[in-house]
Amino acid sequence: MSLRKRLDLRLLPWCAIGYIVNGLDRNNLTNAYVLGADVDLKLNADNGQPLADANLYFFVTYVVFQVIGNLLIPRLRPSIFLPTIMIAWGLVSSVMCFVTNKEQLFALRALLGVAEAGYYPAVIYLLGTWYTKSELAFRITIFTLGQQLGAALSGTISALLLTYTKTDGIAPWRLLFGVEGLIAVAVAIPGFWLLPDFPTNTKW
Repeated sequence: MSLRKRLDLRLLPWCAIGYIVNGLDRNNLTNAYVLGADVDLKLNADNGQPLADANLYFFVTYVVFQVIGNLLIPRLRPSIFLPTIMIAWGLVSSVMCFVTNKEQLFALRALLGVAEAGYYPAVIYLLGTWYTKSELAFRITIFTLGQQLGAALSGTISALLLTYTKTDGIAPWRLLFGVEGLIAVAVAIPGFWLLPDFPTNTKW
């Protein structure tokens, strides 16, 4: 099997699925709002300002730590770094199902931004070290489609959870955070074995 086929079968699918999962956890706040978090966490106060604040906290840390991540990525092992941050953002998202007020949600959204910040630049950098210029554009297109698919899938999961009512004290929006966070953890674990590092230190 050629090296390119190995990369297309191991590296690219995992990264693309990871970006789908990234889209799930990044976009689930709005869906949670619709599923009842607006009332339970008082996110609908002041014409929805707390919802906007929660998104702001995410993007502030996301932008800041993306810059930091760009500086660290060449010095880290992708096969360790990428699955680890995916587990981190999955756990943060899962913990959101336990929040009881908007302040706790703000803190976790900020942490989610920290955890997710390094994923996109790290994957782009890693793909660039393995594929030639003529091969790279198509692979990046496949990878970035994951974000849109993740957003669509998150909405689908939310629609399914709308059929649930509070059962045993579990609201649908709490289930949404928990389920989508655990999906990220499940996807991350195989990455420790599937992902290569860089061409200079991978025995393929």
